[in-house]
Formats: sequence, C-alpha cells, structure tokens
Amino acid sequence: VEGGGAYRRYDGPGLAKAAEVLVDDIDGVVASSDVRDALSDSPRLPEAFVQRNEGPFRGVVVRDHRPEIEAAYAAVDAAFGALDAAIDEGFGGAEVTYDVANNVVCLRGPVAGDFVSPLDRFRRPLANRKTTPGVEAALAAYAAACADA
Repeated sequence: VEGGGAYRRYDGPGLAKAAEVLVDDIDGVVASSDVRDALSDSPRLPEAFVQRNEGPFRGVVVRDHRPEIEAAYAAVDAAFGALDAAIDEGFGGAEVTYDVANNVVCLRGPVAGDFVSPLDRFRRPLANRKTTPGVEAALAAYAAACADA
C-alpha cells in the first residue's frame, strides 16, 4: 500500500455489508430527525436566545452516545434551569429583553431595586439595560455550559 496507509478491497456483497456497518455506526452518533434532543424551553426566555446558545449542538449528536456527551447535556439542562429560576426571582413579572449583539437577557429601561448594568461582549456596562447579579451569574454559567457542549 502506497503512503503507508492500509485499505481493504471489497466485492459487491462485502461492500454493501461494510456500508451497512458504517451507516449503523454513524446512526449511533449523529442524531436523526426522530431522536433529536429538543432545545430548552421557557415561557420567559426568548426562543432566539435559546437557539443561539443551544442550536449548534442540540440534536446534532445523540445525547447518550458517550457519558461525556450526556454529562455536557445535563450541565446545559441544569444551567438553563438555574437561569430560568434566577430570572423568575430577579425580574419578577417584568418582560425579558434579549440583546442579540451581546447575547444577554435583561430588562430594558428604568427599573427600581437592586439592579446592575449587564456587560456587553467587550465587558463594558450596557447603560440602558438592567439585570441582577444572580441573573448575570446564571447567564454566564449557561453560556459556558453551552460553549462546553
């Protein structure tokens, strides 16, 4: 074999069987349309926010293919639940705004209480937006879990 690589020559039936094995191997890793893991869902968090953070990995690899993949999905699920709870606690019934450019969920406009300005992608405060330290920490944990997944 030239170049040091190894290859096998298959006849018709052998090639068909090898292809079936390969397809089975791929199906065990790549999520098909009938086993896709759905994006997280919350009545408070905008769908575009969840899609931006979870879209690159949810439904791409089978969740239980390997323990570390399952652990990554579980970390995202836990971080999402913590973010959802922090928003309920910190924002009450106020409408959540999604700042697409900075991947931040926050409140917009003047608000009273223990609020801080969230940071933009350059780590500078966003002047007319507000959040709580708890929401900011939960958002950072969720974004990190999604990036790790």
